[in-house]
Amino acid sequence: MNTALLEVIKQLELEINNKQLALNELYKMAGIDSTNITFVKPDYDSPFEVKTSSLNESFPKNGRKDQKIVFLFNNVIDSGVVMSEVQSVFDKYNGSNDNVSNIVRRLKEQGVLSAVKYNNQNKLTFWGLSNWINESKNDFKDEFKPNKNKLPLEIKLSEVIGLD
Repeated sequence: MNTALLEVIKQLELEINNKQLALNELYKMAGIDSTNITFVKPDYDSPFEVKTSSLNESFPKNGRKDQKIVFLFNNVIDSGVVMSEVQSVFDKYNGSNDNVSNIVRRLKEQGVLSAVKYNNQNKLTFWGLSNWINESKNDFKDEFKPNKNKLPLEIKLSEVIGLD
């Protein structure tokens, strides 16, 4: 595994730990005993496969596809991803191979999702929530940028698709 990826994993683990500490404080404030609550570490076989029981239980398995996709962007996908990755994450959580590309595009038209196309190439179009976009830079905000290994070495042009 390369060192840059390990650094990202360590950073995410630190963020998760900080969120767990914050949750414990909230439990205390609410008068809930958090000693019996266990947090499950993510399984790193897939960068998007989160194996926490509360997340799997809250996934809207019986909801509409658009609700499921928005849930995944809010809870699982944490940076811009290509359509095939959206499809892969959806398949893992939904347990089916239903095509989601048309629904993702409809969510873009509704302003829920946006896409950034790099170097005017469709295969370099990355999807994310509209609030992940830095409109002044025509790109994702730094914390939501796609994995650098998936971006071109030289970005000549980035175009936001879906923000009005």
